Amino acid sequence: MDKQLQPLETVLLQARNTKNQVLDYTYSDQNGNYELEFINNKESIIIEASSLGFSTVRREITITDQRMLEALDFEMEEKTESLKEVVVEGHQKIRINSDTTFIRVSQYATDTEQTVEDLLKRLPGIEVLPDGSINAHGKPIESLLVEGENILDKNYKILSKNLDAKTLEEVQILENYEENPIFKQLSSSEKVALNLKLKDKFKYVLFGNISAGYGLKNRYEAALTLGLLRKRIKLLEFSNANNTGNKAANLLQSERTVIDLSQIFQKIEKQPFTIFSIDEQEENIFNTRSIFNTSMLHSIGLSTKINDELSLRGGCKYYFRHNYARLSDSDRIFHRYEQHYFF
Repeated sequence: MDKQLQPLETVLLQARNTKNQVLDYTYSDQNGNYELEFINNKESIIIEASSLGFSTVRREITITDQRMLEALDFEMEEKTESLKEVVVEGHQKIRINSDTTFIRVSQYATDTEQTVEDLLKRLPGIEVLPDGSINAHGKPIESLLVEGENILDKNYKILSKNLDAKTLEEVQILENYEENPIFKQLSSSEKVALNLKLKDKFKYVLFGNISAGYGLKNRYEAALTLGLLRKRIKLLEFSNANNTGNKAANLLQSERTVIDLSQIFQKIEKQPFTIFSIDEQEENIFNTRSIFNTSMLHSIGLSTKINDELSLRGGCKYYFRHNYARLSDSDRIFHRYEQHYFF
């Protein structure tokens, strides 16, 4: 009961021995009644009553008869709980701040995703096309950044198809994106980019993964991913080799710089051009039913900050592919011979 002698409900009552072992416990009913039943070895018993918002009360009794019944009333005093601080954590799936959309990948991941590309396919507002190109908010992305740094530029497919999905903490959709901060201040941009935020344990570590497979008819496939992430330097290395018909890289692009002096401001634009192009003859069979190439890709991307205003980016790519195809085609025409009789 409380100080006003009103019965208290759901008060926890425990019977403990001198070794602090719980012999029995129960809760008081709406009338404040309770009953404890236990085996006593003629030793002191501690009866404890506790409830949220009230001070805990303990009574020590000695029972000489194992069948002895004793009524104990507890008068409990209200106790105000004092908290030093209250921490409220938000776990929004998506939040928008100005021209940036933040997506928590843990809210959409199913732990079945192997690469960043697999994870991006599950995120709202992001579309991965069959060739590996990425659209965000209905527009092709300009770049795929890692912690705000553009490591592989237009060749972001190498990153999205090889970087382990478990490294990601958040994906940011950057609208009105402009890599050069000076140009961004001078004019608005319609470009879109993605920025990958990594988990803390992957921000300052060397990590990687390797996979390999071997099958019938000497078919093989192997892939290697290595990453070195530091505050001032980021290095990503990807290798892939196979003879299963999978192209190690669908398209590798380099970039050249064009300076247009006819503008008031010197606007430097990066225009991609294809290093090479292989025209493949389309056969009268499905691509999924044909295997006729052996390919290998080795790519290294490096981004480093010399100081807060100057950064250096570089990369090296090696791609090899050998195509071999043999196709035979034959037509058979069956003509039914008919005899005609004229009278």
